[in-house]
Amino acid sequence: MTFNDMLAQFVARGASDVHLHVGLKPMARINGALVPLSENRLTPPITEALVDIMCNDKQKALFTEKHQVDFAYSVPNLSRFRVNLFRQRGSVSAVLRVINHDEKQLQVVNLPPEILNYFRDSEKGLVLVTGPTGSGKSTTLARVVDEINQVHEKMIVTVEDPIEYLHRSKKSAIVQREIGVDAHSFSEALVAAMRQDPDVIMIGKFVTMPRLAASQPLRQVTLSLVPCTPLTPLGRLTASSIYTHQPSGLYLGFYWQILSWVSFLKGFCPVLAVKDVWQRWKFC
Repeated sequence: MTFNDMLAQFVARGASDVHLHVGLKPMARINGALVPLSENRLTPPITEALVDIMCNDKQKALFTEKHQVDFAYSVPNLSRFRVNLFRQRGSVSAVLRVINHDEKQLQVVNLPPEILNYFRDSEKGLVLVTGPTGSGKSTTLARVVDEINQVHEKMIVTVEDPIEYLHRSKKSAIVQREIGVDAHSFSEALVAAMRQDPDVIMIGKFVTMPRLAASQPLRQVTLSLVPCTPLTPLGRLTASSIYTHQPSGLYLGFYWQILSWVSFLKGFCPVLAVKDVWQRWKFC
């Protein structure tokens, strides 16, 4: 059985994540639980081979230097995977998140039509989708972008690490840039985005404080997530997501001002740390 064949079996079982660690059986997260899907335990040579199977030369060099690397891995006619490859106890481990790019899967985002239409038709401001892992942040963002793409004639720029959902241009023109492949950093990509005549900018996940700070050069166009004076909207809509520990579900909000850096550092839920919240919705 090839590596891609194994992934196909996991996807067929409904896996959301695949775990490959030395000394353990291959496991997949199915309906929230980690389930072993083989009786054979993984050995160091097997997981070491994952570097050659999934990584290009640039990713291999980065893995050698940093001992960890994030990237997207595609299997034709199956799915895309968001991969975190890393070392632990001297051996290679991998966790793969299954990304289903079938447009039909976007319909699982069960937003009330009036709210979905509100975000689809908004001309400016900042949209944040927050929630714990697996709550549907990326899928929600993809659904909002797809709705804009179907209805409006706009220029949509996405900056992601890595690209998760592959959009095709419909009524709108969409360009998708992946950090490490199409741009060196978030800060450079976001500055460049302002020269690409965007109507909508979709930023991947604000996972780390450096990534939050990467939006600092754009503080004049309602993109900043660092403290400064109230922002002056310049006619662009921006969407992104932030991981939070909020256990009760997914938050989706529309904001005219910025997150409080101090509150964020203290670990408060970003939704609650926002100044002057205009609208906020919660979905369990």
